[in-house]
Amino acid sequence: MTEEKIHIFYTDDDKDDIAIFQDAVEEADKGIKLIANFDGGDLIHLLKNPPPSPAMVFLDWNMPGKNGEEVLAEIRATESLRNIPILIFSTSSNSDNIEAARKNGANMYITKPNSFQDIVQIIRHCLKIDWKNFSDPERFVYRPN
Repeated sequence: MTEEKIHIFYTDDDKDDIAIFQDAVEEADKGIKLIANFDGGDLIHLLKNPPPSPAMVFLDWNMPGKNGEEVLAEIRATESLRNIPILIFSTSSNSDNIEAARKNGANMYITKPNSFQDIVQIIRHCLKIDWKNFSDPERFVYRPN
C-alpha cells in the first residue's frame, strides 16, 4: 500500500521563486507533491478540474494577467473551492495589500523571506496548522522566527 502524498499548489509568475520553493518543499517534507504554475488563470483551471486537490495554495499577490487579489476573490466566490486554505506569498509587505488579502478571505499573508531556511520553516509551519479550525487574526500575517 502506497502512502498518498499531500499536494500543495503554488502560483507565481517568477520561475526562480518557483524553483526555490520547490527545493524548500523537498527539504521541508518528502511527502509533499508541489503543483506549480505561473498564472492565476491556470490555477483556477487546476482547482476546478481535480485531482489532485490541494491541502493548501500558496499564491503570489503581484502577477501579470489575473493577479493574486483577483484569483483569491474568484476562489472564495466559487462554492466548491471556498474552503481551500489560501496563503498569500508575496514580496510585498504593503499594508493595503495585506488588508485586501484579509478582506478577500485569505487564510494567511506571508512576505517572502530572503532566506531559504525561512521558506522551509514557513512550509513546515503551514503544514502543522489545522486550517479548518484556524481563525486567529493575530496570526494572519506570518513572519518566521
